[in-house]
Amino acid sequence: MIRANRKAIQIEYAIRDVVVAAQELERRGEKVLKLNIGDPCQYGFQPPKEATDGVVEALRRGLNGYAPSQGIPEVLEAVERYERWRGSEVPKENLLITAGVTEAIQFTYFSLLGEGDEILLPDPTYPPYITYAKMLGAKPVLYRCREEEGWSPSEEDIRRKITPRTRAIALINPNNPTGALYDERTVKLIGDIAAEHSLPVISDEIYCEITFTGVPAPSTAALLKDVPVIVYNGMSKIFLAPGWRIGYLGLSDPEGVMVEIWDGIMRQARARLSPSSIAQWGFMRALEGDRGYLRDFLRKLKARRDIYVKHFSEMEEFDLSVPEGAFYIFPKIGRRSPWKDDREFVLSLLREEKVLTVHGSGFSPEGGAWHFRAVTLPPEDVIEESMIRLERFMRRHENE
Repeated sequence: MIRANRKAIQIEYAIRDVVVAAQELERRGEKVLKLNIGDPCQYGFQPPKEATDGVVEALRRGLNGYAPSQGIPEVLEAVERYERWRGSEVPKENLLITAGVTEAIQFTYFSLLGEGDEILLPDPTYPPYITYAKMLGAKPVLYRCREEEGWSPSEEDIRRKITPRTRAIALINPNNPTGALYDERTVKLIGDIAAEHSLPVISDEIYCEITFTGVPAPSTAALLKDVPVIVYNGMSKIFLAPGWRIGYLGLSDPEGVMVEIWDGIMRQARARLSPSSIAQWGFMRALEGDRGYLRDFLRKLKARRDIYVKHFSEMEEFDLSVPEGAFYIFPKIGRRSPWKDDREFVLSLLREEKVLTVHGSGFSPEGGAWHFRAVTLPPEDVIEESMIRLERFMRRHENE
């Protein structure tokens, strides 16, 4: 047998790994209610008309060739304007169009992290932040986020976990999987800690306009003027087009200390040629367009979130910190018998009730343990039916 690289064999991605069990049920003719994946298009939402018009126009103009590795200049200028609207001053020279935020994470990690280095991540966190660190021989270090306080980061735990090997502090705002929304004070606190230790901050803002407070999540680069900030954003969530695989990486570097890191990022970008040229033109039009579609999307999301909140408030077996952003819920499983862990709970719910969620330990073995993630994207009747099945599932096992 030809052996695979050990690091590749160890890769896990909980959000899609659970789909394997669901597909087996579907092959047997079972209908599965899917609450597992953060893809708006799977639940009937579509990108704004401006975005699709931009793609169609680019196709008609025959713009099918490679794009510049950094990104199409007009698209970079549109991103620069968007960041300025967000309150940050990230020049287009410090912007890079990527194949989604996942590629932005890869580029950053491959330029920033080496064997034995450490990166501080929120606990729980989006799985690729852990996976890619391990692939590089680096250590993902999870800082505690207090569930009882809306999953807010613990200053004490962040400070305690910084070592001479720490290379950056990351935050996801709003958070995936918890839906936590960090206010300006929290972001500034993380920035102050980073400044004390001369560390850059990585800020994943892919859900920044998906909040239930009436205002977007604060821009980290706008708030932190004396700390290098690497920002991620893109098409997938706000603009409802995850399959286009268009994101961006921006660097705010007020003191010019990240020159070598940026060079390493750009070398990778040139080596992979470019993201989709056609999709970039759609992204530009989306950035310049009206947000009327987003107001309707948020209204529907909030109504669907509130269905979950109502049902979980009536079930004593669960605790739910009400999410203020993104499109996820992350309830804590209070009654643990007869399941050995949260993964077994999720698979049992799938087998018995045909409801697909994601086990919380897939986002962190500590902060995510005995939780599960579900999306607030499905139609209201699907969420209602899923909650009825969950309640029935819990009653069935109440004496075990």
